[in-house]
Amino acid sequence: RSDVLVRVDALLGELETLTADMPASQVRLPALRSGIAIRLRMLDAVLDAYRREGVEAGRRQLAAGSGRAEMERVLAMIVAMQAELGQQIAAERQSAERSATRTLSMLGLLLLLVAAALAALCAGIRRETRERLASEERRRSLIAELRSANGELENFAYVVSHDLKAPLRGIGSLADWLLADYTAALDEQG
Repeated sequence: RSDVLVRVDALLGELETLTADMPASQVRLPALRSGIAIRLRMLDAVLDAYRREGVEAGRRQLAAGSGRAEMERVLAMIVAMQAELGQQIAAERQSAERSATRTLSMLGLLLLLVAAALAALCAGIRRETRERLASEERRRSLIAELRSANGELENFAYVVSHDLKAPLRGIGSLADWLLADYTAALDEQG
């Protein structure tokens, strides 16, 4: 009997915790506890009559009491609490589904925005890459043009240098000949 009472009390405590946010069930809990206590006292009386006077006395005690009516009242309270719990669960499920739908919608929107941002980023990278490649090509087209112009300038400088040096060498040679041949005939000024 004491194990049953402990178990019933534990189950009622658990039920109280589970229905903490359900005011109608919280109101029914004291009546449920009372009904269960009454039913247990009735059963104790039936068992006591059975032990003292036998099976027939236990049956008479059972038939004489309002046990069935009390049990039906307890069952009605339990059914009402189950219905309320079912409604609460359904409401919470709907709320969770709405929340999940909102969350999925937000995630979808976020993914769409991320995809758009990535597409814009890729387009920007491609454009910049094309511009850099075109700039690099222009740059290469220009060390090449510059290299060609530099080569032509070097050739021109060589030709000019050679063309200018030839008359100077001729004049220098002539001066050397004059100096060698006419040193005695020329004075200091000559």
